[in-house]
Amino acid sequence: MKAWLKKLIHRLLGWYVDPILEECRRQKAQLDEQETRLEEQCALTDKQRGQLEEQSARIEEQSARIEELTKGLEEARDPERYDRLTADCAKAEERTRERLEEQGARLADVESRERLTKERVEENARRLSDIEHREGWTRERFEGHDRRLSDIEHREEWTRERFEGHDRRLSDIEHREEWTRERFEGHDEKIYEHIRWISELEKRAGKDLIRLTLGDTSLFPPSRLCTAKELLSPACQQYRDALRIDDVHALLEYPHFSRREWEFETICGTLDTFGMLARGKTGIGFAVGQEPLSAYFALRGCTILASDLAPDMDEKGLWSDTNQNAMGDLSQINRFGICPPELFEARVSYRDIDMNDIPEDVGTFDFCWSTCAIEHIGSLGHSIRFLKNMLKVLKPGGVAVHTTEINLSSRISTIERGDSAIFKDSDIQEVYEWMTEHGHKMTVDFTRGSEEMDLRRSVTGKKYTDYMLNCNIEGYDSTSFVFIIEKNRGADSIE
Repeated sequence: MKAWLKKLIHRLLGWYVDPILEECRRQKAQLDEQETRLEEQCALTDKQRGQLEEQSARIEEQSARIEELTKGLEEARDPERYDRLTADCAKAEERTRERLEEQGARLADVESRERLTKERVEENARRLSDIEHREGWTRERFEGHDRRLSDIEHREEWTRERFEGHDRRLSDIEHREEWTRERFEGHDEKIYEHIRWISELEKRAGKDLIRLTLGDTSLFPPSRLCTAKELLSPACQQYRDALRIDDVHALLEYPHFSRREWEFETICGTLDTFGMLARGKTGIGFAVGQEPLSAYFALRGCTILASDLAPDMDEKGLWSDTNQNAMGDLSQINRFGICPPELFEARVSYRDIDMNDIPEDVGTFDFCWSTCAIEHIGSLGHSIRFLKNMLKVLKPGGVAVHTTEINLSSRISTIERGDSAIFKDSDIQEVYEWMTEHGHKMTVDFTRGSEEMDLRRSVTGKKYTDYMLNCNIEGYDSTSFVFIIEKNRGADSIE
């Protein structure tokens, strides 16, 4: 290192000193030439002589400086001084390197901190932008909420005013309803007295003054009206616990005694009378919904095809929204746990069937039934057509049991179309005449019950809490009616 540094210093001194010496020599030559010229110009004026003297003085001063420089250069060529200078240069170089390394480290640290600061500044800028964006969005939402709150307050005030009006109207309706109920209760008592009086006259006259029948009801179970006497009879009540009637009433929000209970128990009693509820028998139920009959018939040993309207065809939601559609789910049909699940799955199957369009491949069965369904398939014409078409799913000698509505108010006018059609006496007589004409068995008994429960009716939109055998549909009093039909034992097809 020292040898290299010495060579470098010698080279530097050579590069620096040699040109200076050469310049000094050149200037000395010039001075000598000028001195010669001055000697030759001695004849110049005093002024020029003074200038020449001044220049001579300058030349002498420069010569002295040159000599001083020359002496300094010669001293610089001294080896000891050169070693001292070299040592000083090495120390200075080491200090400079150390300071450069320290400054490099500090610079790297500053750059790292600067980079970190820049990243934090950028992140803060992004967060600030996001906060400003969210602040704007929040402000817009709050403004929207304020508008909605104002609208809600306005609508609340409007609703309050409407409810106050409704409360007044409801109070008036309740008052009128109470007045109407009192009048009807008085009428019911009068009707009850008249029925008792007519019954007494019947006993005295020895003939039936109010009984109207079609066919010989002593030879074949008659199609008939729902009556309190039959509902409360041991023949019906024996099925009450087996069918879990209390659970069914709780699901459908029916009163303690209802015509729906009579329909379930009458269907069971009729099929039992014909020996259909036995092992090996087959049956098909139409519009079964979530009723308990399919499960009960399976428990008795029957093989059952349960059917209902496909949920997507129930456009108005009349049955799906009121827990009266099977929704294509067998578990809903056995929801009351009447039949053990493994036995139920083995004996009951399900199929979507429209009662207005019974499939040709559905097969034949020993019996069929429906509960208060045929009046809801469009019109009385559709209902009567179904009663004729359903015979094709029965084997010869098969039994059909279907319940529906019968008009108690009029034999002339009724509801013929819409969501709930109501049979008149003449409509039932038309079905009876067609069935007997084609060789099928059917009898009819139009006798109405004379108990107090038979005379009471529910007001439209209201239900009695204890019983409901009669109801009012669009101004017509009605109750349940059961069709009982046995297919001609020699009939293979239906015209």
